[in-house]
Amino acid sequence: MSGRIMSGGVTIKDDKFTMPDSDVEVKAVFEEDVPPAPTDPAKPSISVIGTYTYNGSVHTANVSGYNPATMDITGNTATDAGDYTVSVTSKAGKWADGSTDAVTAAWSIGRATQEAPNGLIGVAPHHRGQQRRKNHWRGCNDGIPCRERNYLHRLHRYRD
Repeated sequence: MSGRIMSGGVTIKDDKFTMPDSDVEVKAVFEEDVPPAPTDPAKPSISVIGTYTYNGSVHTANVSGYNPATMDITGNTATDAGDYTVSVTSKAGKWADGSTDAVTAAWSIGRATQEAPNGLIGVAPHHRGQQRRKNHWRGCNDGIPCRERNYLHRLHRYRD
C-alpha cells in the first residue's frame, strides 16, 4: 500500500504518519500482490527406505525423493503384512517435463515371526479309540473271558 497526502501537510513514512490537530485527507493506493507462479517440480526418482514388519500398528513408509511442499503422496501407510505401492504426484498438476503421471515405488510389510515360549514341549496326539483296539486284539488270555471282553469293548465304545 502506498498513500498520497491530499491535504493537511503531513508526511507518510513506512505507511505511517502522525495525526495533527487539524483535518488530514489521505488517499490510499493499494497494489495487487501477485503470488509467484507455481513452478512445476522436477519429476523425482523415489524409493522406500527401511524394512517394515507386521506388529498390528499402522506403518508409514519413509519415501526418499518426495518433497511435501511440491508433491502429494498416497499409498504410503498400511497395517497388514503384504505388498503395497506408494504414488507421488505434483501438486501443480504436472512435472517440469510436462508429464502428469504418478511416480511409484513398491514397498512391503513382512509377516511377523513368533517364537515358541520357553519350556513348551510338543506331544503327539493320542486317540483313545486306537488304544482300545490295540488292547482288544491282544487276545483273551489275560484272565477275562473273550465274550466279556467283547461286551466291555462295545460298552466303552458307546460310552466315550
